Amino acid sequence: QAAVASYQRALQLAPDNAAAHSNLGLIYQSSGKREDALRHFLRAYELAPDLPEALNNLVLLWIELEQYDAALARLNQILLARPDAYDALKCMGYTLQKMHCPDKALEYYERARRRRDSDAELFNNLGIVLQDLGRLDEAIASYDRALALKPDFELALWHRSLAYLLQHDFARG
Repeated sequence: QAAVASYQRALQLAPDNAAAHSNLGLIYQSSGKREDALRHFLRAYELAPDLPEALNNLVLLWIELEQYDAALARLNQILLARPDAYDALKCMGYTLQKMHCPDKALEYYERARRRRDSDAELFNNLGIVLQDLGRLDEAIASYDRALALKPDFELALWHRSLAYLLQHDFARG
């Protein structure tokens, strides 16, 4: 409540502060006030569309709310204007992944990877869709890349273990 009050006061003083809207949205989201969170994430994105967290927070909340059409519409709009926008490509891949469309998600993750090959989260998610497509060796290589970039990335380690188990490599799994 104190954090909410602080950010609300900050927004009274500077209503166009995108970071304050984004942070207030995160507080609302974590307390289950999703509609309030959505309102602030939308405002943060309107104010600072190039701020990666603004788009990411907005898309993740739409996915949480299962409002995939809203996420797809916004991402398609961004990609129409900027086909190589890394954050939009990555978010599109994640949205399609969550919609259980691994083949389409793979296309966007590959495009994002060609733009930036230093994002451990991207390589973990790429591994997941490759695993969903039954391409286990490639999935493991992607998890390995994620772990090379971020050695303490437990989620990538977990997914790599599952891929090894699917290959019946129980010692490494």
